[in-house]
Amino acid sequence: MITASWKTESTRRFPLLLLLFLLFGLCTSASAAVVSGRASVWSYAREDTVNHVVVVPQLSATIHQLGREGLSFQTTLRGFYDFRDGESSDEQVRIQRAVFIYAPRKSRWEVRAGQQWLTEGVGRGSIAGLWARYKASSKLSLTAYGGPRLSRSISLVTGNEDNGIAAGVHARTKIGRHRLGLSYTYTGKEGDILYHGIGVDGVGKFHSKLNLRARLHMNLEQSTIETAQLVAAWKAHQKVDVTAELRRQTPRIFEDSYFIRFLEYASTDFVRAAMRWTFYKTLYMKPGASVLFADDELLYKVRLAFGVPIVEFGFTHWLSVSEGAMDGFYGQAQYRIGRCGQVFGGFDFSEGSNSNVREDVNSHATYLGARYNITNAINVSGRVEHIEDFERSEDIRGLFSLSARFSTLHGSGR
Repeated sequence: MITASWKTESTRRFPLLLLLFLLFGLCTSASAAVVSGRASVWSYAREDTVNHVVVVPQLSATIHQLGREGLSFQTTLRGFYDFRDGESSDEQVRIQRAVFIYAPRKSRWEVRAGQQWLTEGVGRGSIAGLWARYKASSKLSLTAYGGPRLSRSISLVTGNEDNGIAAGVHARTKIGRHRLGLSYTYTGKEGDILYHGIGVDGVGKFHSKLNLRARLHMNLEQSTIETAQLVAAWKAHQKVDVTAELRRQTPRIFEDSYFIRFLEYASTDFVRAAMRWTFYKTLYMKPGASVLFADDELLYKVRLAFGVPIVEFGFTHWLSVSEGAMDGFYGQAQYRIGRCGQVFGGFDFSEGSNSNVREDVNSHATYLGARYNITNAINVSGRVEHIEDFERSEDIRGLFSLSARFSTLHGSGR
């Protein structure tokens, strides 16, 4: 029992200890390297039943030419502090990315080692392991990866659970004006298969004015389609742009038979279409509609908007759950001040039947904000909202952010 407990605890802390060791090694060898990145802080303040303030600082940095040309290190650290009535109720520090990248300029190889995000076709998520890509030619590349599977980030305060291992391959090729990808991924834990799937992704221009993007991801363990998507962008006329999307989505869940049954009910079919028509000088019209098929219900939303580049007004109507129907009206405006500033604002009002229980409800929201670039590298933004929801409770919220780019290379951060 003691052995099992020690094994679980060490498994949870191993990725963290490895990353801390790598960071320690950087401190002794990065004195001559170039460091660049972005530091930012995002804050959310709310005043209703309690004075609630959330502060989220984030640091993203890249150390270039780490010891030799082509070797770099990238990391993203994020904090989270939750204050209620002046007292901190939750504090977290997380590593979202910490990876060494070796990509020589004239080499066909690129290798990454450490904590990293995966966007390799059907392979999604985060691992603490190895990733390698080989460019066989200008039209063909092969990628392979593997390592312990992680949550989206590693906590420096609490433990990190053992999520098993993930591995996969991804091949990309280019045929004419079309790009095609074929991928396979596997996730297992203690000898059991949690998930393995295969995916096909394609992007291409099938006409001079028609772009299509498609993907088909299958869950081989359940013999089901996980994601089937087709997105189209059509330049029908010089002043008419049309977009459309057809998608079937199934949540990826690694659990027992109860959740396997849940997958059948969680699957959704989604259809969306929209158009933008500039019919007089800069005056445009934007009709659009979306339909969601879920749990034997057909939910839809339609929108019609008119506007010019700085102001837009629109009407919406949608069918919500339990036979509820809502109508909404919104407006939004933005105005640029010189080359460095921008002010914006708007409102959103809706009324109708939220469900067959609430037959007469309404809600509204108004907001006002501004963005300003203090320098080319430093910018600030703020937004204040006044919200009244279906329960008639009023809420005032504030969103504020400050971000700055930096570099030890002279002049690059100005």
